[in-house]
Amino acid sequence: MRIFLGEAPNRSSYDPAFVGDSWGRVENLFGPLFSHCFHHRLNVCQRKQPRVGNKGSQFSASTMILAIESTIATVLEMGGPNVRIVIAGKRLAHSIGLAKDTQYFEASHLPEKFDNFGNGDPLCWIVPHPSGINRWWNDPSNCYWAREWADKFAQELVP
Repeated sequence: MRIFLGEAPNRSSYDPAFVGDSWGRVENLFGPLFSHCFHHRLNVCQRKQPRVGNKGSQFSASTMILAIESTIATVLEMGGPNVRIVIAGKRLAHSIGLAKDTQYFEASHLPEKFDNFGNGDPLCWIVPHPSGINRWWNDPSNCYWAREWADKFAQELVP
């Protein structure tokens, strides 16, 4: 089972099912083969939104992180031994406990807190956030390399 987990850059562009323009950007960057290989596409928004008068926030980032972790745990339980998770953006990856030195497109194991869910050895990869804010995408050779990796991932040629 393959899951794409992303984070909306702001509340106004929040698209929980990744069906609109946000998924179109993923498809443009990584290609159609990659974009069609996922069983689930989840988009979360964990940015704090200021209240009127800037006296706090409308929701807690820690509450959203718990929701993300709960979603991952559920997916692991129903996904069987070969769960593969692609996480868009290092900020989201670090919020669930992946090491800060994890590189883009490097296969990683989920943090130990997920060991009790599911079976097998689920793997995850961090990809640069596709919102366009990440400067990584400005280099054409990076775009080419990401498309090559995405095609291999879709064809299950990446571990």
